[in-house]
Amino acid sequence: MVGLWLLLVGLPRTFLAKKYATVRAQRLRYLGVYFVAVLLVFAINATNNRLAQSRAERLVSAVKAFHAQNHRYPKSLEELVPDYVELVPLAKYTFLFNKFSYYTSDQGTSLFYADFPPFGRPTYSFTRNDWGYLD
Repeated sequence: MVGLWLLLVGLPRTFLAKKYATVRAQRLRYLGVYFVAVLLVFAINATNNRLAQSRAERLVSAVKAFHAQNHRYPKSLEELVPDYVELVPLAKYTFLFNKFSYYTSDQGTSLFYADFPPFGRPTYSFTRNDWGYLD
């Protein structure tokens, strides 16, 4: 939202409003700082998502190894510790939506995490043996 505001309101006002002509360079610097901040937020989110995907792949491998050895899926991810993973990692380095969710039931077993909260939850289905999205 901030990025759109910068492009659709901030830049035109800076160049078109005559009252900003004397401080145009200063306004452009401020807009540049805000724009860089927006880009950093997206870059950090993308990095966190790659980290979560990598950690999820390791957990999927651990759950599959557990299933191969015990002929059942673990009841929780904590059941994988310490034989299959050293510890259950956080999905991402964020304050919210930073944990993996693991569910097993008669309908199937799945692992998911929040890619872009609150929507976009990549989900691994152990029944189908592939990745998909909850929403």
